[in-house]
Amino acid sequence: MADEVSKEQESSVMSASGTEASQDSKVPSKATTTNMKVWKMVSGILSIVFSCFILFQSCAAGLGESLSDADTSDGSLGLLVALMVMAGGIVSIVTKKSLKGGNIALIILFGLGALAGYSGSGYYGDLVIWATWSLVCAVLAVVALVRGRGKQLAE
Repeated sequence: MADEVSKEQESSVMSASGTEASQDSKVPSKATTTNMKVWKMVSGILSIVFSCFILFQSCAAGLGESLSDADTSDGSLGLLVALMVMAGGIVSIVTKKSLKGGNIALIILFGLGALAGYSGSGYYGDLVIWATWSLVCAVLAVVALVRGRGKQLAE
């Protein structure tokens, strides 16, 4: 009975202050920022692990291109993607609590990795997969940057 009364009071207070509730909804909650920290840690670890696979595959693709006299440079672009994903993973782990600078660095690193991966995916077909991973990480860094900016404006 007491729970029902308190819920009714909360709902009447929230409906009476509708404009304040809408302004508060733009501010990221503590759970949202915690989720972004967890995502940065997980994506950082996965990126470092994936960069080892990308490095191995790009070396194999480069060797295959050399042996078949291919005119593409997908192996070299794979090395660039591996470097960007590795650097992005390290930055993601180090700056998991950062609001602005770390997210901008992640956008640049993962964005360059995605650009390089999508531009050279002829002979080395798996490069599209790694470029997509880089693009997902870059987009989520943009989301973290926007949410962090909302948090800074609220404070």
